[in-house]
Parts: sequence; C-alpha cells; structure tokens
Amino acid sequence: MRITRDDFECKGCGQCCRYEVVPDDHELRRIAAHVRRPAASLTTVNRNGFRVLRRGPAGCIFLEPTEQGASCAIYAVRPDICRRYPFTNSDEIDDCR
Repeated sequence: MRITRDDFECKGCGQCCRYEVVPDDHELRRIAAHVRRPAASLTTVNRNGFRVLRRGPAGCIFLEPTEQGASCAIYAVRPDICRRYPFTNSDEIDDCR
C-alpha cells in the first residue's frame, strides 16, 4: 500500500534522524539560536567536504530517545529536509523506513 503525504503519520521511530543532514546557513543559525550554542559546534565536515549536523551514536545529535522511540529536540526549527522526510523525492512512499 502506498502512503501519501495526507495519510502519513509519524511513528516516532527516529529513522529520519539516521541520515546526514546538510543545513543551509539560515537553518544552522536558527538551530544555533534555538539551542543557544555556537553554530560551529553543531556541525562537522563529512568525507565529501559538506558541512553536516554532528552525529551521535544513534544518529543526529538532536535525536532524543523516548519511551515510544525517539523525538527531535529541535523539531520546531528542524531543517527543511527533515520537515519533508520521508517525502523528499516523491509525494508517495511505500514506508518511511
């Protein structure tokens, strides 16, 4: 069964936080202000030379474990690519995992 944007309901699994995120300058400044930390402390450069959000053992440094699975500590200011997941390349998906 195909899932559309209208049918999708986040399960809080945190799968979306397992990918590298390349924030633009505006997104990074917004996140830094939200967490009250210097922007430079939130990123690292990956092997391809892109500035990406730092990662922890479970994925993104802002992924927080919950009883139900996981949640985003910066949900209100998360990058656009995170807002669109799992519909980053299509309006329909088979599953978000």
